[in-house]
Amino acid sequence: MLVTTNSNITWKQVADENQKSVKLLARISIGLFVLALVSGAYAYSAHLRYDNLCASTEGQSGAADGEAAQESGDTVSGAHCT
Repeated sequence: MLVTTNSNITWKQVADENQKSVKLLARISIGLFVLALVSGAYAYSAHLRYDNLCASTEGQSGAADGEAAQESGDTVSGAHCT
């Protein structure tokens, strides 16, 4: 009877430790998933802002009066914008 009781207590302790580990890993996984979503949203918004900057640069260089200004705008657009 004593062996059965100790065995049950031991298995209960092991099960509790496993459950705590699972909860911790689940929390870490959720945290990493949220971090990935935030990083993706930031990258997407940065890409949109960069596109707006390129469009503005191309529009202003096309509307510029001087040839040097147009050439400079084309150089910047060609080097940094696709």
